Amino acid sequence: MTSRRHRQTRLPGFTLVELLVAMSITSIIVLVLFGLVGQTTTNYRFSQRKITTLSDARAFLQFIEAELTGRISNTKFHWQQDSLTSSRCAFTITRGAEEFLANPAEGDLSTVVYYLDFTPDDLQRSSYKVFRKKLDAATTQQLLEQQTAAPFPTVNPSTDEAILYNCLTFSLKPLRRLPTGAFQPWTASDLIAPDAVELTLEIIDDFSSQKLRSSQQWLALASSTDPRARESVQTFTRLIPLQP
Repeated sequence: MTSRRHRQTRLPGFTLVELLVAMSITSIIVLVLFGLVGQTTTNYRFSQRKITTLSDARAFLQFIEAELTGRISNTKFHWQQDSLTSSRCAFTITRGAEEFLANPAEGDLSTVVYYLDFTPDDLQRSSYKVFRKKLDAATTQQLLEQQTAAPFPTVNPSTDEAILYNCLTFSLKPLRRLPTGAFQPWTASDLIAPDAVELTLEIIDDFSSQKLRSSQQWLALASSTDPRARESVQTFTRLIPLQP
């Protein structure tokens, strides 16, 4: 009888201790899940920024490669090394068909200049960008007439076109091909034009660029060897043949 009454008076369900333990375990699981979701979101955003940067770099590389490979042969190749991370070049190309038809009196040749410079984006930010300057046919003709004595064309980043943003390094290394097929560095004192250029780009995404406020910070990142500091940096190198 006593045993039957004891079973009848026991209430079904969980004790307070069991409920507290279950709530604690549930809280830990929820926190872990939130952490995983947050990390996944961060990785997704970082991947998307890298994809955008990759797309910009590929578009630029295709554009400059098309102009470099279309350089008019037997014309001067202007090149200048400004620093370890910055080069500039200028060369003669044929004007596009639409541009020529719009103004045929100017001739069919023009000169393009590529260079890297640090300029303001707005009142609070500045960044390094690759600029492209296009010279008219008359100026191009003057450079062609001066031949080896032609000066490097003047540039002005306040009026020239910025075509690649957030660029840490824009380095062009002109090369000469040896009879063995190997390449050696070309210098401006060589009597013939280079056979190829090795182009190196280092760029970062727009979000990462917002953390860099001064030219010194950009240059420090470009020269850094710390893998964590350079996590946002993407490097592209391409060998581009030139007309002789």
